[in-house]
Amino acid sequence: MKKRISTATGSYAPAKKTRKAGDARSAADESRKDELSLAKMALESMGDAVAVTDSSGRIAFLNSAAKKYAGPESSKGALLREVFDVPPPDGPLPTPRSFARDSAPRRYGSITLKTQKGGVITAEACLAPILDGKKRIRGLVFRFRDNRADIAQARIEAERQKIEALGNLAQGLASEITNWLGAIEGHASAILDNLIPKTRAHDEAQQILSVANQARTVAKRLQSIARASNVNGAMRIEAVPVAQVVNDAVNLVASSLRHQHISFSVRQPNTALRVRADAGLLLDCLVNLFLNSADALDEGGSISVDVSDTTVSSERFVLIRVRDNGRGIPRDVQDEIFRPFFTTKKASGTYAGLGLTIVKSSVEKWGGFVKLRSTVGKGTTFKIFIPMVESPAPPAPEESARAAGSGETVLVVDDDGELLREAAAHLQRAGYRVLEASNADEALAKYRENHDAICALVIDMIMSGKDGKYLLDEILRIDPNASVVVTSGFCKDFVRGYLQRGAWLFLQKPYDPDQLVSVVRKAVELRSGAQVSG
Repeated sequence: MKKRISTATGSYAPAKKTRKAGDARSAADESRKDELSLAKMALESMGDAVAVTDSSGRIAFLNSAAKKYAGPESSKGALLREVFDVPPPDGPLPTPRSFARDSAPRRYGSITLKTQKGGVITAEACLAPILDGKKRIRGLVFRFRDNRADIAQARIEAERQKIEALGNLAQGLASEITNWLGAIEGHASAILDNLIPKTRAHDEAQQILSVANQARTVAKRLQSIARASNVNGAMRIEAVPVAQVVNDAVNLVASSLRHQHISFSVRQPNTALRVRADAGLLLDCLVNLFLNSADALDEGGSISVDVSDTTVSSERFVLIRVRDNGRGIPRDVQDEIFRPFFTTKKASGTYAGLGLTIVKSSVEKWGGFVKLRSTVGKGTTFKIFIPMVESPAPPAPEESARAAGSGETVLVVDDDGELLREAAAHLQRAGYRVLEASNADEALAKYRENHDAICALVIDMIMSGKDGKYLLDEILRIDPNASVVVTSGFCKDFVRGYLQRGAWLFLQKPYDPDQLVSVVRKAVELRSGAQVSG
């Protein structure tokens, strides 16, 4: 029986008012539970890791992202700074008492964070006090995000910008150097023609031409840097037969390394593998890798090249593996060797520190990647992965004839052995039979011996000793209808004034493989037309 309250006017029971007060408190409790539940769901939904402490700095809550970094001992009650350790100078993390005077959040742009699981990460973080209505500190909230990927991406972007700036500089320098060398070589050659052989002045003029030729090698390397950075679309992407480029690269460097007692071994599959790349730049990349391996072989050794196809994440790649048994690369510099101008060589030259930069930058622009494995004292392996393209169907006979040669003989003359081998290799790939000569006398001997078979000649105008002018005059004396392509770093108008005689075609140096093949095709067609009309 409910107790009634008596008054002067009667009695009553206060039960109804008590029920209303209880209902209000219950509703308020439910509302707080809903708010806490919503807050917890919000914290769980965050991609960032969040840890909440009580007023003593002990963990009261971890969201799912934070639990991935925390160890098994990180249950409620563990100190925040024990679970997430920040070493000096940024750490250790402050306690709630540290915020007594200044309650502003502490922001960390990038800190090293050691987790209780034993991992070490770089993170962007913020630590803030939790304040109640009276501005009293009730705990801390620690939010952090692993930013190692962001740092890596920022570094990649910085390297890309550096490569691009370097490429622009290299392109401008290469153009200027080539123009200057053209004038130097032209005047030195003209002087040489008017000097008595075996005199001091004659020898010095030849030395000028020799140094100018070495400078052209530097210009060519600068052009490689420009192509690697793809300045103004300088890179020419096409389906490139890997086997031919590998063989060309080996041929370019093997003879020069033989005196260092360095041997090459090459293993390639029977099937023709092709990649989408810049053929000339791929050749440069391989030469850079070979020379890098040679630098690691102090007392001779071996360099092996393996080519195969492989699949990475459902994508087919051609894998070019370059291995040496040299001194190896220390682990602490393996991440640095691809950076521009980084070198461990005691004597650094114009090109030092750029070879591997060109390799990495080029391969990545083709959609591939580079892997390195090295052990000090045992050797180094570079793995180059480049996306593979399907070999095209054989073209129709008439299309083949238009696209390339069909066994016609071409005589190529250049006193630069490297340029000579490259030109011969490009023409052979295009379907021509190539005869090579490194000087005018050798060229004349081969021309007289194969006169009936030779359809076209490619002659470098500036050569030491008897130059291209002398050779062209002798060739046209034998056959006035000879089909000749003259190459030079000079402009065509200068060459026209220097040579004067002959209906020859002109190819400006430096040229790319497509330009060479195109002008030789035209020369062969002109020869064929002259023979028909004759």
